[in-house]
Amino acid sequence: MLNRTDVRELVTREIQTLLEEAFLEPTELNGDDNLILLGFNSLMLARLVVELDRALEVDPFASEQAQISDIHTIGDVVRAYSAAV
Repeated sequence: MLNRTDVRELVTREIQTLLEEAFLEPTELNGDDNLILLGFNSLMLARLVVELDRALEVDPFASEQAQISDIHTIGDVVRAYSAAV
């Protein structure tokens, strides 16, 4: 079973990959980082959700445990997926 640290590492890795693919400046990521300020757009957020759903085999937004509209920071993503696994 995955713990919160495992989920955080996976989320951070996936976000870093998406930022690199979009040719955005790599940065040291932390839980308080706002996704929009990092350069995320709605398509990147959708891709992140698809990748995390696939990797973790869970969708926290399908059961309404979390609302996608409440996702603003890396920490929000980690909390949503940690609660679902």
